[in-house]
Amino acid sequence: MQNRIYKIVSSPEELLKAYCIRSIVFVEEQECPYREEFDRLDLTATHFLALDGDEPVATARVRVVPGAVKFERLAVRKQYRGGGAGRDFFGYVLSYMESLGPGKIILHAQAHLTGFYESFGFVRKGDLFTEAGIPHYYMEKKL
Repeated sequence: MQNRIYKIVSSPEELLKAYCIRSIVFVEEQECPYREEFDRLDLTATHFLALDGDEPVATARVRVVPGAVKFERLAVRKQYRGGGAGRDFFGYVLSYMESLGPGKIILHAQAHLTGFYESFGFVRKGDLFTEAGIPHYYMEKKL
């Protein structure tokens, strides 16, 4: 990404861009059922968007839950993977989550991405489980 912009979603148009990325990555590529990908929790989450100029590249959502901040729905469009876009974007969102301060950050990592999250200080906890037909691990980072 040449002209990177990372931001908290602040308009209906930006939220639509975030939903489009999630539709492409999770519903189309990973065959996650629409009803599982888009849930009522979207209404209370803080959504993030990465842009390359005006082009939507990545998205994620964050929720404050009892005793923690929960990171969810990281999606990076295929043509932007592997070049650091996801790493830089996650770093931006991680800074935001750390500023909220409740004790720890938790997430459900797709099994093949645990190394990515471990590089940011997350620790895998518990056994492998399936979510939306995809193997995951629970991970956390204490603050």
